[in-house]
Amino acid sequence: MSLESSITLATYITKDVVDYYDEVYAEFTRNGKTEKVYPSGKTLTSNSIVYCIFDYTGISPQALGDDVSITFYGVKDGVTYNGNAYKYSATDYIKSTLNKPTSSAKLKTLLVDLVYYGEACQVYQNYKTDNLLTDILTDEQKALRSTADLSLTNIKNASYETCENRLVKFGTALRLNNSVEIAIPLNMTNVTLDDLSFKVKIGSRTLTYTYAENPDNFEKGKDGYWYFYFDGVYANQMSDEVFITAYKGDEQVSYTLKYSVESYAATVTDTKLKAVTDAMMRYGNSAKAYAGK
Repeated sequence: MSLESSITLATYITKDVVDYYDEVYAEFTRNGKTEKVYPSGKTLTSNSIVYCIFDYTGISPQALGDDVSITFYGVKDGVTYNGNAYKYSATDYIKSTLNKPTSSAKLKTLLVDLVYYGEACQVYQNYKTDNLLTDILTDEQKALRSTADLSLTNIKNASYETCENRLVKFGTALRLNNSVEIAIPLNMTNVTLDDLSFKVKIGSRTLTYTYAENPDNFEKGKDGYWYFYFDGVYANQMSDEVFITAYKGDEQVSYTLKYSVESYAATVTDTKLKAVTDAMMRYGNSAKAYAGK
């Protein structure tokens, strides 16, 4: 399991098997929905054996306990072969890792905080609340949960860098989906979404998004506005500064927005939602502590 911008289940088979077949893929089925996944291009080497990795992304926090059925398929000379299906879940990984004597204290805290974040999402969305995620934890493991008071800061600056020809104005929100996404409603004047590119800077990464190349990052809301969703915030970057700017060609046509996930969490007052965002920030803080090791 990996914790980047979304929760990902990674499974693997030996590279020699992948190389033997003309085509190899895995089918992941969760809650009746099946997704076909091909080798990611990444490999893992263990005891001189090379494995190809298959990444199943898009597990939301409240779905950590959902069983995922996994079946591998190989196609050779037009004939399709398959292995036996097996079931796994993110909580299977969490339980086994928490029980390993070699797991560090920081990793254990990270995983326990993730479970509590998932449970907060469960309760908020009324998702399978008859099986709360923290039920997988022992009392000793529950004691590893981060409980210190949060000191959250709103760093939002909607005019961090200005421009002369401002054709796009940004709003700010957050969408708690498979990943934590910064949601930007777009107020556009004399310009269309197809004309624009959006540059995002976070940490050492600079990313560019367009509707043509990244349609999944854009959606028209019920309010009539187009939204840009930035889904590249890693678990350990909840407090990191994010800079977002719109361009038409090479010309800057929006003020640069300075924002963070923490900025949103700092403004939440609704009690039920605050339980989610506080759990999210504790998980993010423990992910940052673990990443720093």
